[in-house]
Amino acid sequence: FLMENFESGPISIRFPKASEDSKFFSYENVQVLEFGKSRVLKKGKNLTIISVGSLVGLANEVSLLLEKKGVSIT
Repeated sequence: FLMENFESGPISIRFPKASEDSKFFSYENVQVLEFGKSRVLKKGKNLTIISVGSLVGLANEVSLLLEKKGVSIT
């Protein structure tokens, strides 16, 4: 369990079905990450969105919508 030291704050984890978010995800550009590592796609100040796998594209679209409303997203 990677969050064994998590102490407080809101959190949400969602594991999608494989085909559910296929319009946002392509296996052609998949890059393998070393275990325990992450990749930051944007740096902001108001909100952090954490996404994995097929939901990264959807998370990016959500971040663009929120940025139009003045929310700075990491």
